[in-house]
Amino acid sequence: MVLSNKINKDLSGRSGVAALPTMLLIGSIITGIAMALTASVFLYVNSTHGVNLSLQALSVAKSGVYDGIMKVARDKTIVSASYFLPVGKYNAQVTICQGGTQGCDTTAGNFLISSIGSILTVNKKMQAIVSVDNVSGEVKLQLMHEVAI
Repeated sequence: MVLSNKINKDLSGRSGVAALPTMLLIGSIITGIAMALTASVFLYVNSTHGVNLSLQALSVAKSGVYDGIMKVARDKTIVSASYFLPVGKYNAQVTICQGGTQGCDTTAGNFLISSIGSILTVNKKMQAIVSVDNVSGEVKLQLMHEVAI
């Protein structure tokens, strides 16, 4: 009995010494996991938002190309044109040039239509080559592709 009282007196002053480092260790592990999870969610949301902006900019650029094709179909004598096309709350910068003219990178008789769709900081460029039959007036889309800016 005397021995057990002596042991209890020795340990009674130090019973919480191991609890403090243990709680600090567990708290820092939980904080580290929470920070890693928050960072990964933030990066995931930003990457999907960037992909959505990129796809929207590409759609705006395609709309500009299609509008340029309509302008060529309506006026086959157009030599060059540059304009902004409003697409919803965004704009496409459309440029049309006829082949054989200075600065136009296509063959004579064809039209080169370039369109740049811009949304915030994302820009996408589409180009199309359109041929026009002089006899029938038929407009044919020869090539349409995305171009790196």
